[in-house]
Order: sequence, then structure tokens, then C-alpha cells
Amino acid sequence: AYDSDKKADESRFGGTIDPSAYYTIYADRSERRYDAASVRRLYLRLERPQFYALFGDFETAISEPELARYVRSFNGVKAEFRNKNVGATAFAADTPFRHRREEIQGNGLSGPYALSARDILPNSERITIETRDRLRSDRIVESRTLVRHIDYDIDYIAGTLRFREPILSRSSGLDPQFIVADYEVDGIAQRVTNAGGRVTWTNDAKNLTIAATAIHDEDENAKTNLGGVDIRYTPSPGTEIHAEFALSDQKADTASAVPSKGTNHAWLIEAEHHGPNVDVLAYAREQQAGFGVGQNNGAESGTRKFGVDGRVRVTQDLSLVGSAWHEDYLNSSARRDAGKLFAEYRTKGLDLRAGAILANDRLADGRTASSTIAQFGATKRLFNSKLELDAQTEMPIGQKGESIDFPARHKLGARYTISDAIAVVGAYEVAKGKYVDARTARIGFDLKPWTGGRLVASVNRQDIAEYGPRSYAAYGLAQSVPLGQKWTVDFTLDGNKSLGGIDASRVLNPAQPVASGGFVGTDGVLSEDFTAVTAGATYRADKWSWTGRAEARSGEFGNRYGVTTAALRQIGEGRALGGAFSWFTANQKGGAKSETASLALSWAHRPDDSRVAFLNKLELRSDKVINATVGQPGPIGGAPLSVQGNATSQRVINSFSLNWSPTQRRDDDYLTRSEVSLFWGSRYVFDRFGADDLKGWSNVVGADLRFDLAKHVDIGASGTVRQNPGGRSYSYAGGPTIGISPFKNAYISIGYNVVGYNDRDFEDSRYTRSGPFVTLRLKFDQNTLAGLGLGR
Repeated sequence: AYDSDKKADESRFGGTIDPSAYYTIYADRSERRYDAASVRRLYLRLERPQFYALFGDFETAISEPELARYVRSFNGVKAEFRNKNVGATAFAADTPFRHRREEIQGNGLSGPYALSARDILPNSERITIETRDRLRSDRIVESRTLVRHIDYDIDYIAGTLRFREPILSRSSGLDPQFIVADYEVDGIAQRVTNAGGRVTWTNDAKNLTIAATAIHDEDENAKTNLGGVDIRYTPSPGTEIHAEFALSDQKADTASAVPSKGTNHAWLIEAEHHGPNVDVLAYAREQQAGFGVGQNNGAESGTRKFGVDGRVRVTQDLSLVGSAWHEDYLNSSARRDAGKLFAEYRTKGLDLRAGAILANDRLADGRTASSTIAQFGATKRLFNSKLELDAQTEMPIGQKGESIDFPARHKLGARYTISDAIAVVGAYEVAKGKYVDARTARIGFDLKPWTGGRLVASVNRQDIAEYGPRSYAAYGLAQSVPLGQKWTVDFTLDGNKSLGGIDASRVLNPAQPVASGGFVGTDGVLSEDFTAVTAGATYRADKWSWTGRAEARSGEFGNRYGVTTAALRQIGEGRALGGAFSWFTANQKGGAKSETASLALSWAHRPDDSRVAFLNKLELRSDKVINATVGQPGPIGGAPLSVQGNATSQRVINSFSLNWSPTQRRDDDYLTRSEVSLFWGSRYVFDRFGADDLKGWSNVVGADLRFDLAKHVDIGASGTVRQNPGGRSYSYAGGPTIGISPFKNAYISIGYNVVGYNDRDFEDSRYTRSGPFVTLRLKFDQNTLAGLGLGR
């Protein structure tokens, strides 16, 4: 693919078309997208069964190693080879983009969640929800990669995320949940080179894999070289040994204020065995503070950890379960030694457990904190295991509850299974120790799977409306509990309350949430008492689809409220009407307040048997901020604000397209003898910064007329006039066109605009630049290329 007129700043990385762009609904089941994606003018791909090479947009996709992980989005060269034993991938790109990785703990709402940067490269993000063990941050309990337009939406300019479902601060087991966002930021002054590759070798028995990874990562501040090796050996089906070692060297640019990190290393070894009576996991890992290229979890920076987990089945119902671990924090004298051992008795309807926990912490200032805890718990299953009730208590022995992560803790929980994919869960925990007194509540739903597969298959019914990902992204929300055939509802409650305060000086690693229920920390980790409530509902009938959600969050540092609703009406085949509305406000106590509202209405009329077709889309959006301070984050955090005081931005945009075929004759099939097309685009913009107002209307009106000269040739003309803001000047574009249909389902249009102008808001609808242009349109299916002998 080659586009001689493409500008890099006008192209979307990866070629994905935003479902809210264009007309939103087209009254058919089509999905619009780009293949051959490249932000440059050229895209090239060569492919063979075991090899491909491309020049264009790509993802590095080096995700197999944990320490040498490198997942970024580039425009450049990539090649990959695979055969029975060897795999290799290599890439190189000169890029102006910078990589960012952020970890934001869920706050009980669906959003918006603010990222620390704006001007994000569109389609470069990878969003994951991670649930991490509350006591051991290196243990990822669950990881779910989300799908854009199905699971979440992102505003690239503002740098905000919104999800289809609330992201609670903790899972049903009260383990913290994090939004992990990897993305690229546009806008550095110069292009820099990033390159790397990975080679793997697997033996014929498929039980040994050895791999090596090399990365050169560069931005405007520093250059980093990273190399790593990893081995995975599976001597038997129940045993696996995994080891990695990686080394990074970073040198800061001489003009940069960022200090050089020098040479740092990381390594890990894990051995896992699962047998009929014994399960064992032993691990050891270390990661120096300056290691890596910003692709690893921040909680593991500057740590050394080793330990063992095990389970021994004494009888069919009785097991002994134990863990022991040691943690060192390399940049301080802090360390932890901890262990737990308990017996677990399991039957079909009842589980009983009892045991002890020992913990000894040495804090950064040399003080010590110890806990000796007795643990007792029971789980009862009722109604054919649909209802599960759980109670657990952990009591200090001999006043030993000093460790802030191991206080006295009492927890009640319930779980009701509605279906294989949906369960209602609730938990309430009381934690009280020498340095913490906190309460944690969580009510909501566990959904498996959580991501787009379930949503497309069950919630977004394909027989109702459009009918695929596009309309679902604009008019759908994920709901949970079905009430009959047409209604589904959901409800969540997420909250935390620290009653007696938390002594942050007793925390080993302040960058982590306190496991007892309070929160301490920075960099996206919750650090306030709060209560968040959400409620949603969806109605789906043969022709109607409606969904809505209301959210409220009252926090120690501020409050947030939001409403989202959407409706879609399928009037008939080829006709649909849709609308969506959202409103969100947030305020900081004693600080700034923001408010955002948007409304979109779309109407499509495209019946196959009609000579008239039209598409219309109306958009209204309002953004306000009050008491803003330049350089300070807004009420939801994120990048610093660029305005002072009060500011308002409002805009209205309407796009209307009409196509009329007044005469037709029938040959082998219908052939249009004449065709008239009209386009009208109108917009109003109002911006207020302090005492200054900027406002104005502008309109774009265009028309196309076409007549057939012969069965395969037509002539026509196009014209466009734009009323510029203020209505005092006009811009024009227009000229003749010739259309050729060289074979069935193909059409080529050649034109020349005698006069022209540029308009980025409407150029996707009409080509208005001066000079010649060519448009090629193809309609094809799986049989189109059969005549070329490519069917095999």
C-alpha cells in the first residue's frame, strides 16, 4: 500500500477506525477497518509459510520472558521466522514515540481513569487488569488483557480510560486489582532508533526451550541496552523448571536532567511440581532498582525474594498447606521473614481450616515488628453449591500483632453462583492491630471470562442491531445478572475505611497497598478512605436495545459522579436510530472541579430497495474546569493542567449525507443511470478561557452529480463550499470526475479539483484539496479471487 498524500500526524497507528468516527451506525453488519496499516506513506509485507517481513505498523510482541519483556508499538521493519525447532524475530524502527507504563489501582468506578500523559499514540495501548497477592506483590493471581471498544474506551488527547464495567479496588478475595497500561506518547523533537530481537530453540521432544533476547531502547533522555537469556525445562508432565537472567545498561543523554542508572541485573529461578499427593513451588528472584526499560512491575524494583509453597494431601479430604518466604529491599535495611502452616479439611459441602502465621519485619530505620497469628476458618456450600458462605478469623497470640500486614483480622464473605460465567460476591473485613485499624467492603460480580469474548457472544446479541463491535462500542455496556429474557442488571459496592489511622513508617514498601485493608502509597495506589457505588441495567428486545449506568464515589480527597446511557432502535432492514449520553463530574476538596457531558445521535436509512439513502450524525460535547491551577493535576489526577482558573469548551458537529438515484435500468443487474449525492457538515465551537471567548459557526456543503456514458463509464462533477468561522469568508473546492468500472464490483474514480482547501474535520467525508485524485473501490467476498487460481 502506498499513499502519496499521507501525513504522519493525520494517521492512526494500526489503522483501527474508532467506532465513534464517521456515522456510528450504517444500518448493516459491516465492520470498517484498515488492513496494511502504516503511519508512513508506505506499507509492505512479504509472507511465506514459515517467514514474513514487513514495513509498516507493528507490535514487538516479546512477551514470553518476564525480565526481558519488551512490548511496544512501532512503525518500521519487522521480520519473523518459525520452523520445528527454531524461532526468531527481529525489528528496527526510528521513532519519535516514548513508552510509558502505568499501574493504577481500581477505585470502584468504570472511570474515567487519568493517565499521566496526553497526546497518546492512537491504538498503541495495551490495557491489562492484574490481581496481585495482597502479601506478595510478585505473585499475579489473575491477569486479563482487555479489548478496545469492547472492554474499554480511551481518549487519546485527554489521556483518560473508561471501562465497560467498574474496576473494583480489590477482588472477591480482597487482593488488590490494578489497571496496567502500556502505551506510546507522541511528540518528542527527534527520531531515535529502537531495535531488538529474540531467538528460541526447542528440542525435538518439546520439553526444553532455550531463548535469548536483545533490546536497544532509546528516547530523548537516555539509551538503554538490555540482554537476557531464559530456559524452560519440563522433565515430566507435572514438573517444570524456569530460569531467567537479564542485564541492562542505561546511559543518560548529556543534555538530559535524568541521571544514568548504569548497569543493573535481574534474575529468577522457579521450580514447580504437581503430583497426586504433593504440590511444590520453589522460587528465588532479584531485581536491582535501576534494571530494565520500564516494562516490569514497579513493586519488584529493588527487591530480592525467595520462598517455597507446598501442599501435601494426607487423605482424600485432609491436606497440609504451607508457605515460607523471605523478602529483602536492596536500597534499605528493610526485610521480612514470614511463614504459614495450616491444615485444610475439604468435603463436598464444608471446608475447615486451622493454622498459624509467623512474621518478622525489620523496617528501614532498623526497628522490628513481629506477628504471631492463629488462623481459623470455615466455608459452607448450600443449595447444590450455588451459595457459598465463608468466615475466617486471625487472632494474635500474646499481643504479637505488630506487623502492619499481619494484624488481627476477621472476614465474612458470601458467593452466589448464577451461571458458569457469573457469580455475585460480597466480603467485609475488619483489621485491627497495633498500627492499623481499618474496614474493607466489597460487593459485586465475578465474571469469567471478563473480556470481549463473553461480551460479544452473550451481551451484544448479533441479531439485534448492527450489528457487531461498532454499535456495541457506541451503545453497549456489560451487564451481569439476567432478569428474564430482556433485562440484565448489576450492582457493585467498593469501600475502605481506616478508623485508627495507619502508621506509614511501619510499612516495608510504601509503594504497595497495606494488605490489612488500609491503603498507603503513591503512583496510582489508593491512599484514601472511600465508598464507591455503581448500578446498571440493560434492556434488549427484538428491535430495541437500551443500557444505562449510574456511579458515585465519595472519597477522603474528593467526590465523583457519573451517568452513562445509550439506546439503539432497529426500524427495519437497513434503517436504525441510535443515541448515547454521558455526564461525569469530579471535584477535589479545596481544589479544582471538572465536568464533562456528551450527546451523540445517529440515524441511518439504507434499504436495499430504496433509491434514497441517507446517514446523519449529531454530536454535542461540553468540557468545564473550575479553579484550575497550571501545572497541577486535575480532580482525577493525570497530566498537569494547562489552564488557570475557569475554562469551558463546547462544540456541536452535525454531518449529513444523502444519495439519490433518480433513474435506473435493468441489465444483468441494476445499473444506475444517474446519481446525485449531497453532503452538509455544520459545526459550532465555543471556548472560554477566563474572560476571553472564542466562538463561531462554520458549514461545509457539497454535491456530486454522475451520469453513465456507457455500461462501464460515467462522467460527473463535484463541488464543495465551506463557510469559515464568523461567516465572513468562504473556501471552495470542485472539478470534473470520470468513473470506470473495469469489472464487476470494482469502481475507479479519477478527478481534478480546479480549486481546493484543507479541512481535517470533514476530509474523511469529502476530498477537498486542489489537484488530481484517484479513488479505488472494491467489493469482494471469499469467491472473488477464485478465478485467479488462488482458491487453494
